[in-house]
Amino acid sequence: MPRKPLGKDQKAKMQAARKTTARDRQAALETLKSNAQFVHPKLWVKVAPEVQEAVLKAIRRAQRGARQAEIARLQKKIEKLQAEM
Repeated sequence: MPRKPLGKDQKAKMQAARKTTARDRQAALETLKSNAQFVHPKLWVKVAPEVQEAVLKAIRRAQRGARQAEIARLQKKIEKLQAEM
């Protein structure tokens, strides 16, 4: 079933949410880069196991996505090289 077209207010709300998410993501990355304690084992000993698992799951998901993007990039390069033969 097709969706109905989005209204101007819905589009504006979605754009604002994207901007907020991008800002939050950038702030989180800056915090991780600027604070060495996030890679220190003593910090993670004090973090709840559920949170540790969630962080590991998110990291693995991100790594999987990066690998898939790299595979897609290399496949395009292979196709281009094969076309040149």
